Amino acid sequence: MDRIQRNINNRKQDKISLVGSQPSLRSMRDGEESLYLGRDGILMRYRREKGILWKTQMSKDGNQYVDRDITIKRNLNVSGTSNLNIVDIDGSTQIDGSVTVGVDDTGYDVKFFGATSGKYALWDESEDTLSVVGELGLSEGCHHIGNTVTKMNFGTNSINFYVHTDSNSRFTINSLGVTFNQAGDSGQDFRIETANKEAAFFVDGGDDCVAINNTDSTPTIDEDAVGQLVIVNGTKPSALTADQIYIGAENSSGSGTDTLSTLSLFLEEGIDATALDAVGTLSHRIPIWLNGTCYWLYLDPV
Repeated sequence: MDRIQRNINNRKQDKISLVGSQPSLRSMRDGEESLYLGRDGILMRYRREKGILWKTQMSKDGNQYVDRDITIKRNLNVSGTSNLNIVDIDGSTQIDGSVTVGVDDTGYDVKFFGATSGKYALWDESEDTLSVVGELGLSEGCHHIGNTVTKMNFGTNSINFYVHTDSNSRFTINSLGVTFNQAGDSGQDFRIETANKEAAFFVDGGDDCVAINNTDSTPTIDEDAVGQLVIVNGTKPSALTADQIYIGAENSSGSGTDTLSTLSLFLEEGIDATALDAVGTLSHRIPIWLNGTCYWLYLDPV
């Protein structure tokens, strides 16, 4: 203790005194510093500044306790665990071990900002959702989103969507083109909906046929119609449109069997009405091109 006191006295500019009793805010003036060695072996340094008493402690086992900031101008090596309440890192950071945020059933939000304003990736712990506000890019190789059965699989040159318990791909994009379902699959249907039709375009996977203009999501199609195109009743156009041909089905205005759906054909211009003496009353004709030659189909109007 005497040696410590002599060293202190030799450095008068430090204004540090070794006191026998623990200092208090009242016992010190602003700018004064004191050293106090407690009975428990803890060496404490006190400094009063602007009416506040700051304390730094060093115990006999080497632990230190600091009331104010610590500035380290060189490296800081920590061998044990660092318990930090708030961390602000302004420079580059390298982490050589595993990183865990939160514990099971108690997570925290994690946010990564991009260089563009408003762009970021966010793991939202309350929603259990990863949101990417910006573009999501995947490098070459094989990646999948979802579990091993219901997932999206991104390969080097293909994309596959598995959305069924049999693990078969229902949608594939690769060098061969775009494929819906799979050959030999369990007859999965495919449909495209529009504003007023639940199945404007419908592929019947079980009956191997295609239907259009369906109001129902699963239209009734004759099971014998294999490899057929089925057209459900529609509404004929109100006026002819240049460079277009309309082919559809609609109910006839007759009676009996005539009330069934009939094939309707609407051309850009009216059917040719030039009369031919050779065919008598057959005065309407439709041009049909076969192998570069035009043929006429003559109709008897009713």
